[in-house]
Amino acid sequence: MYARHAEGFLELEVGDLAFSRFFRLFVIDHDLISFSDVRLNEFPFIVITNPKDASTLLPTKEPINKISTSSHIRFFFFVFFFL
Repeated sequence: MYARHAEGFLELEVGDLAFSRFFRLFVIDHDLISFSDVRLNEFPFIVITNPKDASTLLPTKEPINKISTSSHIRFFFFVFFFL
């Protein structure tokens, strides 16, 4: 569940790890916080950090002008292998 409060803050709820096997992966890139809800043991984990998802922009809390002046698409890619 994603909700935006009147003060501009986001309320972000993720499913229970014990039952739904979801968790949230946060990435901070140039003062912008991006995240992705990922399922445990479904690799790879990918979070696109630039451009940031428009539904989670916080213009009063984050420097969103950095998105328009950026020249690169950036992402966080994480793979974990069990041996």
